[in-house]
Amino acid sequence: MHKISLAIVLLITLLVSSLVASEVFKASWKGDVLSAKAEELNREGEQRKLAFAELKKYPYYAPALLSLHFSQSKNFALEKIDLDENGELQTPSSWDGAGWYRGSAKPGQMGAVIIDGHYDTDTASPAAFWVLKSAKLNDKVSIKDELGRDFTYRVVDIFFVDIQDPQRIQVFQESDKAELILITCGGVWNEKEGTYNKRLVVKAELVSPN
Repeated sequence: MHKISLAIVLLITLLVSSLVASEVFKASWKGDVLSAKAEELNREGEQRKLAFAELKKYPYYAPALLSLHFSQSKNFALEKIDLDENGELQTPSSWDGAGWYRGSAKPGQMGAVIIDGHYDTDTASPAAFWVLKSAKLNDKVSIKDELGRDFTYRVVDIFFVDIQDPQRIQVFQESDKAELILITCGGVWNEKEGTYNKRLVVKAELVSPN
């Protein structure tokens, strides 16, 4: 009888020990999981801090989309353009697109954001910046940069520049304001030169940074 009772006691003791060990293991496992999760969240937090630090360090991004709010609204995807071998501003590769001169300012930045586009196609059909001739003072123009931020500009000046005018380069000079310069062809077609004799310039100033 005593042997049976002792066996039962030993069995109960083993069961209790097993249950205790199981709970200890579960608690330890949960602790490890929570610790790993905390470390993961901490790493993500550090990565976000680094990302925001970079954003703060480089707050200006290239323009990606141009929206003209004139007599009718038009949107244009922007490609990056440079100066050609003669020092002239390149034109977009597409009749329907517009080009941002990468040597100019970025949206929101002090200086002039310079964007050009074709007035008409090689078959004399309206191209992207045909609509520029309908621009009026106080019209709005908006730009979305590569980060998705919106910048709004207000038209403050509209004028023509003769392509033979040596002072035309002043359009590209640095400004102490956050400006936008839109350029397209204008005037009369010069068959000999294969281009129009003037350039239509629409100047706008930043009114809303985001």
